Amino acid sequence: MAIIGISVPHETARLIHEIEVPGEKSDSAHLHITLLDLGEEASIESVSKAMVATYSVTQDTNPFWVKLGCVSCFPAIDEGAHNPIIAPVISPTLQKLHSSLKRSLNKNKVGYVKKFKEYKPHITLSYNEGEIKRTKIEPIEWVIQEIVLWCGSDGDNRMFVTFPLEIRKNEEIECIEAD
Repeated sequence: MAIIGISVPHETARLIHEIEVPGEKSDSAHLHITLLDLGEEASIESVSKAMVATYSVTQDTNPFWVKLGCVSCFPAIDEGAHNPIIAPVISPTLQKLHSSLKRSLNKNKVGYVKKFKEYKPHITLSYNEGEIKRTKIEPIEWVIQEIVLWCGSDGDNRMFVTFPLEIRKNEEIECIEAD
C-alpha cells in the first residue's frame, strides 16, 4: 500500500475526533487527507519515482489553509459494507495541489488508482451501518505545511517521507473565505 496525503496535526486531530458521529470512529492518530493512492502493490521503483514527482510539486506550493464545516457520508462501496462518515475538506488550493500531483506523477510515469472520477477531499471520521444526513459543525481550520508519502504495512515494513511545502519570500498563506 502507498498513498500521498496530508497528515492531520495532533491538536487538530483531537478537535476532529471530538465531533459526534455514529459508528466506529477512526483512530485520531491516523486521521489524514488522501491526495492520491498509489495502490496496494506499489513497487520500490514506483515509490522512488513518486518521491521525485511529489518533491517537484511541493517546491512550487506554499502552505495553505483548509477548513471543515460539515459532516456527511459516502455510500457504502460494496453491499453489506459500512458507510464512511466523512468531513469534507474545503480548499481550492487542495484541489490545485491534487491536479499538480496527478500531472507530475503522469509525467514521471507513476501509476495511481483512478477508481474515482472526481476528487472529493475529506477526512474519514468513522464507519457506520447506515447513511447520515449532512450536518453543519463548528468550523475547524488549519494550515497545511507538508505532504507525506506513506508506503508499506504497519510495523517494521512501514516507510514515510515528509515533503515540506515551500515558503517563498513576500508571499502570504492563502486564506479560505468565510461562508
